[in-house]
Amino acid sequence: MVGIGFTNLLACHICKQMKSYRHLGLLLLVIFSGCRPARLPPPRALDSSPQGTLNKLANDFILCVEQTGLDLPYRPELWEWTRPGIISWMDDGHAVAVPKFCELDQKTTESFARLGGRHFFNLAFRWFFPVHELASFLLIEFNFQGTPAQSERLANDLAIAFFKTQPGGLDKLTALGDYIAKAVTICCQSNLAQERIDSYFNENFDRLSLDSLAYRTFQWRFYQDSLKKIDRLDFAKLVKQMTGQSRLPTAVMLNAALDVGFHVAAHLFLPDVAITLFDPIYIQRVKTARKNTMIPDLLLQVQRGLLSKRLNILWQTHRLVRVPAIFHDFDATKTAFKLLLGEVEVSAKNQHIQNRLDTHFLPLYPAFRNLSPSGQLLGQALAAVIEYEYESFYKTFHSSHREKWDWSRRKFRTRWYAEIVPAIAALDPGRSIKQAVIVLSPALRRHGKSFRIQNGIARVAALLPENPEEMIHALLYAFHEMCHGISDQLIYELGYQAQQISYKNDDKGKKLHILIEAIANQAMFESLGKTNPEFQESFLTTFGNLAWLGEQDLLRKHTTLAGRNLSSDLLLQLQKDLESNSNEGSRQIYTQGLLVPEKALGRLRKILSDN
Repeated sequence: MVGIGFTNLLACHICKQMKSYRHLGLLLLVIFSGCRPARLPPPRALDSSPQGTLNKLANDFILCVEQTGLDLPYRPELWEWTRPGIISWMDDGHAVAVPKFCELDQKTTESFARLGGRHFFNLAFRWFFPVHELASFLLIEFNFQGTPAQSERLANDLAIAFFKTQPGGLDKLTALGDYIAKAVTICCQSNLAQERIDSYFNENFDRLSLDSLAYRTFQWRFYQDSLKKIDRLDFAKLVKQMTGQSRLPTAVMLNAALDVGFHVAAHLFLPDVAITLFDPIYIQRVKTARKNTMIPDLLLQVQRGLLSKRLNILWQTHRLVRVPAIFHDFDATKTAFKLLLGEVEVSAKNQHIQNRLDTHFLPLYPAFRNLSPSGQLLGQALAAVIEYEYESFYKTFHSSHREKWDWSRRKFRTRWYAEIVPAIAALDPGRSIKQAVIVLSPALRRHGKSFRIQNGIARVAALLPENPEEMIHALLYAFHEMCHGISDQLIYELGYQAQQISYKNDDKGKKLHILIEAIANQAMFESLGKTNPEFQESFLTTFGNLAWLGEQDLLRKHTTLAGRNLSSDLLLQLQKDLESNSNEGSRQIYTQGLLVPEKALGRLRKILSDN
């Protein structure tokens, strides 16, 4: 009763502070949100324009993509903004720039007057090509490696496959096709044979990109070819084709709503919790950011001591900080908190949120299916702090760094596909991992977090890198967590459930944890570290079980620092087991392609069975 009373007092105190400061927090958001640097010239949002139906069309397209099971790194926007290229996808702005006919230059206006005027323009550039450019966003984010012509054709195919399922879509596609047939007759080079179109486009892509009308004439011919095969175009299959060309399609995400839980966790001092994110350096950085934005800390600094004290005892409750990483939309996160903490019942309205918790969260943390009353109250207090931080400060903090951080995200994305995905492919030849989702967070310095692989999706969180050294660490931690997703299946292969493993006072759990960490690190080093000196050096200083590298002294130092009472002799013996008969007497674990000798699995069973 004492614990419940203390937790109840804490929850009430936080709620009172939130009510007292809510209006001040909102006022500060209004005042200072305008102080952040604009990432691009301010466009007009389509939601507030007479052509708001375009925004709905784009949202419908994104929804169709998500219904194929693909996680998107963010939800792209439509901006009503007339640019010299008429229409384009802006990678740095996460948006399509959609033009207005009345804002075209005189030469372009006259060209369209000959081809069909405003009606043709609206069908092409305010209806079809905005979705075509959204398809281009998928090609960029999921590392499509085709030629420029292949990219344009595939984007056309996907847009047509989408529109043919929409009310009135077939009639509009036909009408657009009629206009384009006329435009092709007037504008296209008659001496260019059909079989030369792609090669000419690819060879002259840079030059054509500078001439918007010449570029469009090729797009129109690509459109005609796509329209001819409309009956064979299947939306879900095309999405798979777009993303499946990469060995591991990866959504690299950067969003305040996704990582605000890690931001709060970095402020919580939990010395008795083995996996904690407490980070004084990050806390100092946040204090500096608050000064720069003039947004005072009215809750987190005041309450984190009380929260930490209780969470250090009811330590399972602190796992709530991972919930935001599952949802793009923070309103969904707030509903998820209420579902987990017993504040609302599951209903038709929130069933999709419960389903996502059942897939990504509750299998890892089943304790939330039956929290104690004190755990529920403490969870409410923690959720209240996370919600307050997101609304009062963290959104502004993210926005003020948007341009710089998104550049880092794109750089991480490029290196991930080039250097890490091939290594993961070597570990997972059966493609049990269908897609990767990586949430980048500035609060995860020297940390990584993983969720159990579900439905072929491996979801991890890692550091948002802001310099070359951090880039190496971020790539390695994300890879490390992916490997954990593979090697952790050992537990289930051997009939053990994750909740049976305690990292706090259970020596058996410590042994199991370091064993599977060793297997993951061995897989990392074998597939990556030996071939890349840059990664190898970072690997040696960042990860261990270093027994795999024959560095016994470093191994002892690492296991001592980690607080695990595990002798190096046991690990060295396990190393011999794994190194012997690597191709004989081995079996594949969970169809992931990770081969482990039966002798090592036998030793694992013995570790698990020892008291």
